[in-house]
Amino acid sequence: SWWSGLPDAYGIPHTTMRDGPPNGYTRIRFADRKAPYIQCKAARSPEDFQMSVTVDEAGSVEKVPTTPVYVNVFNGWKESVVQLRWNDQGSWVSLERSEEPDPGLQAVFDREPETPRAPYRRISSPIDSKHLWKGHLPEGVSHGIHVLSVRASDVNGRWYRAERIVRVTE
Repeated sequence: SWWSGLPDAYGIPHTTMRDGPPNGYTRIRFADRKAPYIQCKAARSPEDFQMSVTVDEAGSVEKVPTTPVYVNVFNGWKESVVQLRWNDQGSWVSLERSEEPDPGLQAVFDREPETPRAPYRRISSPIDSKHLWKGHLPEGVSHGIHVLSVRASDVNGRWYRAERIVRVTE
């Protein structure tokens, strides 16, 4: 997805990769004879931005236990652990690895015009992601605005956190 997608406020296309991570690069550090340390770095984002969380495009949900949650861990691998919980309370709930297109990227692809004005190009169609986890919002959540916390381990065993605001309407 090199230099494709609609532009941001600076005129730079979002260039989201076909499996969901944002435009960026990978740092690899070698030390002694140890396994290399690998870190994804999203362009123009903080170092700890290591995953995207997709709940619902509208930002509110009605049917909590059936609403899917997707987490794309940019530097995730099959051994990564990805978990969620509400309002930093209760136990962490593990998500399952799922090889399918990232629904957040699919929504962007569906929204963008097929022929953006020059010099921009439409992003490539999404492909199955090998670093995507899926679960559902836990039951028993009251109406109102809540914080969905997510934590995930990367290929190095390092943990990262992300949060997303979710409005429960029913």
